[in-house]
Amino acid sequence: MYTLFAHQSEPELFEVLRRADAQSVTTLEQKLSTLLHKKHVIAFNSPASATLAAFSASLEPKDEIVLSPISPLGAFNAASFLDISLHYCDIKLDGTLHEREFKKTVTPQSKAVVLFHYAGISCEIEKIIATAKEHKLLIIEDATQTLMPQPSKSDLFIYSLQSIMPSSTEKTGFVACDDPEVASKLQYFRDEGEIKRAVWNFDILTPGADLKLSQLGAVAALHQLEYLKEIIQRRQVITALYDKRFKGNKLIEIIPHSSAEALHFYPIMLSPTLHCPKEDIFNALIEKGIEVDVHTKPIYKTKFFNDSKLRLPVVEDFYQSEISLPCHHQLSLENATFIADTFLDVIDAYGYRGCSF
Repeated sequence: MYTLFAHQSEPELFEVLRRADAQSVTTLEQKLSTLLHKKHVIAFNSPASATLAAFSASLEPKDEIVLSPISPLGAFNAASFLDISLHYCDIKLDGTLHEREFKKTVTPQSKAVVLFHYAGISCEIEKIIATAKEHKLLIIEDATQTLMPQPSKSDLFIYSLQSIMPSSTEKTGFVACDDPEVASKLQYFRDEGEIKRAVWNFDILTPGADLKLSQLGAVAALHQLEYLKEIIQRRQVITALYDKRFKGNKLIEIIPHSSAEALHFYPIMLSPTLHCPKEDIFNALIEKGIEVDVHTKPIYKTKFFNDSKLRLPVVEDFYQSEISLPCHHQLSLENATFIADTFLDVIDAYGYRGCSF
């Protein structure tokens, strides 16, 4: 989330927000229905809210879902709130669900699979969907880190504009589907289960929560959608700059991705030589003003979701190695070059230490 809109200064932001009205949310949903190639789109105030509603509308308590242990936190919290069982599948070295491991992970108890496009890098969706259909699984696609979705065969498609929204509005979350019954369930859940009757009368059809996207959030999202193509191209240019600058460096490995993808952040793998000083590298980059991050700790290694018996080798190696650099539409080429050069200087400074046990 960023302070400014694309192409607009801070004072102009308020002029955009002034256009908000009761129709803004509906207009946004209609535009995204076209963009996402789905008949129904329901808007929410955050990706986590959208995920909670998607699980509530399509799954029952005790159902089992298969997913990556580095999926967005909202998936794990939603499953916990709704008493849905989690079954973890290992990943590939691009951060996406491993299609061959998925075949081995599905059990007779599995009811759904959650496909997550890590950092905007597409998973092998056709192969995973083929396996899911063999087992008659519900397909929930988490594209909250993807700005340029393709037509999807998933049953539910979770999307967000969080990475291009200004900090003064909500993150936004959307659930898209073709089933009108599921769409109704999503809307009721978002609107606290309430349906309007005649005059002042209303009824409650199902338990729900107040997860509505505000009119301000909707009109801000509509404005940003006007510049979506340009924002995507900007991210692609920055990604290409990083790719070129990092190519051939033996201390790091570039995560495979398509040049057509618009990355949510730029993930890169540190060589085993840099695993021990990774925290020092991280802190050195922070001190130099670079908003570096790590995406992300396997959920089964956290206190609440802890499973000390579980070990998924690729996801754990990935966590040891991965570090994320900024890659957003307000990053100038000058700043991106500074980030790349500073990153290379820092890892070179720590490369001599290595790891010894």
